[in-house]
Parts: sequence; C-alpha cells; structure tokens
Amino acid sequence: MKAILIDDERLALLHLKNMLEQVNLDVEVIGTFTDPLAAMHAVIEQKPDVVFADIYMPGIDGLEMGRQLKATAPEIEIVFVTGDERFVMDAFELQAFDYMMKPLGLGRLQKTMARLKKKAGPGEPNDSTATNSDCKSIHRAL
Repeated sequence: MKAILIDDERLALLHLKNMLEQVNLDVEVIGTFTDPLAAMHAVIEQKPDVVFADIYMPGIDGLEMGRQLKATAPEIEIVFVTGDERFVMDAFELQAFDYMMKPLGLGRLQKTMARLKKKAGPGEPNDSTATNSDCKSIHRAL
C-alpha cells in the first residue's frame, strides 16, 4: 500500500511516518510534504492508495485539498490526522476514510491500517487514472 503524508509540521510528519513503519510493513511512504499544493501534485502523479493529511495548513486547508483530490481521484482514500475534532462531520461528508486525533496512538493507527488493508483486498493496489491534466485542473481551481 502506497501512502503520502501531508502536514505543515515536520515533526508530525516524521512521527506519523515512524508509526506507520511500526504498525504495517506493507506500507510504503512514497512522499512526505509540508506544502499542501506540492502534495496535491504529487498525489496526482504518484497515485498513492492513501493520503494522510492534517487539516490546518497554509495555502489550502486539508478539507479543501481533500475535496479537490476526491473530485479528481475518488479512489484515493483520505485519512485526516488533526488535533481538532470540530471538522469530523465535514471530513466524512467528503467521504474521508478516517479521522484520527493527535497525538496519535499506535493502537488506533493499527486499526485504521487494518481497515484500509481489508478494504483494498489482497494484491489490489490503487489503479488511479489521474493524469497531468488533472493536476493542472486542480492548480487552476486554486
């Protein structure tokens, strides 16, 4: 399973990456980003199975980024990782896979990863068909 991590705090990114490596050897973190706009381009180009994203970020918040990603590549799962519980309903309205509160607990992350793996099924990586033109569409929308 390929993952991209997005958080404007480098320490939070490193912590999440380390935790993912602890709970699931099948996860390949293919990118970590502090800039949500750069992350959106990478998601379109690299086609991860899951995106872990913070909500509060400069330039574009995680919810808006999630809306745009879901419009372009609806098969990509989004897991919000944030310290604010106020946006749970907004996240699920855009069909987020999960909403996890900081500080992350290892057990909670294990449950989320098990659910992601179960949903993906054996040997079914993401088959995103997004293209560079999709990336340009997202950029124009901003």
